[in-house]
Amino acid sequence: MARQRVDGGHTPMGHPTQRGRTRRVVLATGAAAFGAALAACGGAQAGQGSATGGAGEPVSKARPAVTLEYWSRWGLPTADVENKRVAEWNAANGPTKVERTSIDPYIDKLNAAFAGGAGPDVYTVGGSGMANFAGKGVGLNLAGYQAVQKEIPDFFPSAIEASKYQGKHIAMPYILDVRAMIFRKDLMRDAGLDPAKFPDTWEQLRDAARRLTKREGGALARAGFDVPKNGWNAHDLFMLLTEMGGEKTFTQDLSKPTFNGPAGRAALQLMVDLVNKDQVDGADQPRPPSGSNGIIAGTHAITWNSAGPVNTARRAAPEVLANIGTAPIPKLAQRWTLLGGTWLMANSKPKDVGTSVDLLLFLTAAKHADDITSIQNAVPPRKSGATSPYVTEPLIKTFYDAVGHAWAYPNHAYYTDIREVIVTEVTAAIKQEKSVQAALDDATRGTQDFLSRR
Repeated sequence: MARQRVDGGHTPMGHPTQRGRTRRVVLATGAAAFGAALAACGGAQAGQGSATGGAGEPVSKARPAVTLEYWSRWGLPTADVENKRVAEWNAANGPTKVERTSIDPYIDKLNAAFAGGAGPDVYTVGGSGMANFAGKGVGLNLAGYQAVQKEIPDFFPSAIEASKYQGKHIAMPYILDVRAMIFRKDLMRDAGLDPAKFPDTWEQLRDAARRLTKREGGALARAGFDVPKNGWNAHDLFMLLTEMGGEKTFTQDLSKPTFNGPAGRAALQLMVDLVNKDQVDGADQPRPPSGSNGIIAGTHAITWNSAGPVNTARRAAPEVLANIGTAPIPKLAQRWTLLGGTWLMANSKPKDVGTSVDLLLFLTAAKHADDITSIQNAVPPRKSGATSPYVTEPLIKTFYDAVGHAWAYPNHAYYTDIREVIVTEVTAAIKQEKSVQAALDDATRGTQDFLSRR
């Protein structure tokens, strides 16, 4: 049997992967008087049904004298934000102490640590990695904890649903990587299009993209629509278009793929036609300058992306920001967009269960969201985040609103392998190396092979 490969899910598009050497930050417990005052508030530990303060703030009567290990997938600059959060926790929760470690390569080291019986108490993981750890029995089922249940109504249902593996609630949503359409308003006006009326259907988008495409001497100077032609994004758009076409991509029990039906064929044909018939994009797409992106440079008129290009423009090219707009993804029979992100999991056998659960809730508190989501080009998973300064920015609000119609990867232990199979076949169809039907047939066979493994 092939080795099971599992990764940590999405790094938001438009944001470079944050890599850094493995380092441990030991944040000593301080402000003992403050911690004692908090402890006096009363309440049991979360593991025994504690109360919580507002938006996930734990209120526990006593803490054990243990050091919890928290492993994070992020280096700088996100590490600085998390280190401050850990310091705040340590100051308020002595004698318990949390040690935060940034690790890279993330999934490989987590797998090795758990295999050796030395996994962390709390850890971050991407959407497609949750099933890996839950399947190995190293993810705590959070369903039985009163403090968690109290917080769930504040989370978007799609985010909580994506946190489940085989019906068990095994993670807390931390940040959400959600996709929307980003476009240049000035380029739309130049093409005789009204940027206040962004295309609401894919046929309207095809028409707009054709008008926005620019060629010079036969070479592509501007893509009317930045079509995901390879990589994970090609898989993502194909699966979403299939779901938007009114057909599920897998059976409910994840035993069979179902994307090789009329909706799947129409989805892949649309992607093939955008590149080869409409010619709104191509392999000769011009590269933007270093430190920029296609939206800033004007080499993409429209892209389907995370908030990365928007935040990059805010930092590197604020003069362009007034000409950038965001809009929901166009619909077919219905509207869906991608829900990726980062989740927090607790070890099924942590040093202290209640304190580990409280730490999950503390880190995912609404008051902490903006600092991390803005760096990660993401949005918060809580409904109470709707009034935060970051989310209420008009260009970002589009991404936050999209959580209501978001589709997440199925939590299957081999989904990373399945995704690679689908990427290969979608790419082959777009390059016209295979027909749409042949690509889907091969994708179906390859996917079924992994779904049948246990």
